Amino acid sequence: MALKRTLSHRAFRRLWFGQLASRIGDSIHEIALIWVVYEVTGDPMLLSLTFAASFVPTVLLSLPAGVVVDRVNRKYVLVGSDLARAAAVLAIPLVGRGPLLIPTVLAVAVFTGVADAVDGPARGAFVPRLVPDEDLDGANSLVGMTRSLSQVLFAAGGVVVAAFGSFAAFYVDAGTFLVSALFVATISSEYGVPDREESGDADDVVDVMRDGASRLVDDVRDVLGFVRKRPLLRNVLVLSVVLQFAVAPVNVALPVYAPSLPIRDSLALGVLYSAFFTGMTAGMLGIGRFEDAIDESRGHVLVAGMLGFGVSLAAAVLVIPASLVAVAGVVGLFAVAGLGFAAATAPGRTLAQLLVPDERRGRYTAVASTLGSGAFVVGLLLTGPLVSLVSAQHTLIGVGAFVAVTGVVAAFQPLGRAHHEASTSDHGSSPGESTVDTD
Repeated sequence: MALKRTLSHRAFRRLWFGQLASRIGDSIHEIALIWVVYEVTGDPMLLSLTFAASFVPTVLLSLPAGVVVDRVNRKYVLVGSDLARAAAVLAIPLVGRGPLLIPTVLAVAVFTGVADAVDGPARGAFVPRLVPDEDLDGANSLVGMTRSLSQVLFAAGGVVVAAFGSFAAFYVDAGTFLVSALFVATISSEYGVPDREESGDADDVVDVMRDGASRLVDDVRDVLGFVRKRPLLRNVLVLSVVLQFAVAPVNVALPVYAPSLPIRDSLALGVLYSAFFTGMTAGMLGIGRFEDAIDESRGHVLVAGMLGFGVSLAAAVLVIPASLVAVAGVVGLFAVAGLGFAAATAPGRTLAQLLVPDERRGRYTAVASTLGSGAFVVGLLLTGPLVSLVSAQHTLIGVGAFVAVTGVVAAFQPLGRAHHEASTSDHGSSPGESTVDTD
């Protein structure tokens, strides 16, 4: 089995086990964070501020973080970020209820957001060093699965909070970060050393910090120039931005749409979220299971994933949920939409890793993360007014149609013809140049 083969690589297995532990902790942490802020203040605006405080650092710091992780040992970056986040989340229960609780929560959200901004590019650049190219789909599907699985396990976070209280959940989260750090610490340090560009000098982090903004601009310009010359890679980057922009409205519009189902509002929302993320998890597992077949028709899988995501999302809210059978149909379509989202993301991530040489992977991942995070924020900001203006149902139909049309357009781009031979030749003697990577 492909996933079994992927997990046979000891170094990747340790990285994945660590991430799985920390993601489970995060699912508990997020529910606890929402509950403790709302329970103490009753102010939904503070909830929004808390989420923004943890998310904005990713947008602002991913680019400089990408520059750094292309010049330092990525293993130590991951271990350091896990230890820093473990210490930070412990500050919340240590402060306890009182006037300092909310300022502490906001400060912890910012601090963990900064750590996440560093962790993302380092992890994205680290994975391809731990498995051979032919197992990258399996590796990325497992990495993606841990993210979607954490969303499915939100219910478990609610159980922990209900049984032991909000503050107990932060101790659990800190413990999972320590477990992750221990797993990553056992990986050989040689995997974390980035390749050097042949024409570059051996700059260290001190040099990067001394050069400051000018060096950052040069590095970002280098990555963007690299992408601009390679239409296939440019397609992949655009795809990731479109998907992040499109998935944002699901988060905002779904709570407004859920009461239209003839079941209890909170239960309806939980069922719809679980269906979407369960479908996403199943999609990630399927990609890992059949990665050899996907390798031969990567572009077709990406296009099909976009069409599946877009069409299923629009169809789900077009169904009139007048009976339990219709409700089951809505839930099933949301699951298919999640599966389609997975099919359009994990193979695309693998393709980018194959197209970008190691010495640029950290910076490319940072650029992609910044653009994707920015698109996600824009999607969130646009969704609220759209829902108020045309309803949640029409907003989700519009999003689904937008993604489906983008998928049709992508089918006639180099992305729609991408396959393993093209991507490996692109990554080989002349990185980024491919038989299909042409205008």
